[in-house]
Amino acid sequence: MPKKALTIGNDLITQKLLGDILELTFKKVTIDKIISFDGLDDKLDKQKQDYDIIIIDFYNTKIANENLIIKFRNNHPSIINNLIFIFNSSEGKPDDNILFDIPYVIKPFSLDVFGGLLEKVCIN
Repeated sequence: MPKKALTIGNDLITQKLLGDILELTFKKVTIDKIISFDGLDDKLDKQKQDYDIIIIDFYNTKIANENLIIKFRNNHPSIINNLIFIFNSSEGKPDDNILFDIPYVIKPFSLDVFGGLLEKVCIN
């Protein structure tokens, strides 16, 4: 069954890598890409039911990342099970009490681990 994915982040190398991983993992996948968080709320409001997986590559500080995650939980609770987060470093990773059960990886990450997260999210 074809999958629909949304990748968000301004690191173009990571965006390319995510596209390659998604295509290898799912064979039939449509990928929408967003470079900035600007307008993200509107896009998610309009299409949140359309995405099988949403991957967010965070590039902010820990506090800013925590605020964005809280905003996601409050404004878009229906997508929480479709999310995977990528953090640039362990210093940027929010506390576990903010993340709860949202899967994440920290750069650099293992492709095997990331592939496992993709499959887990898409099974839910």
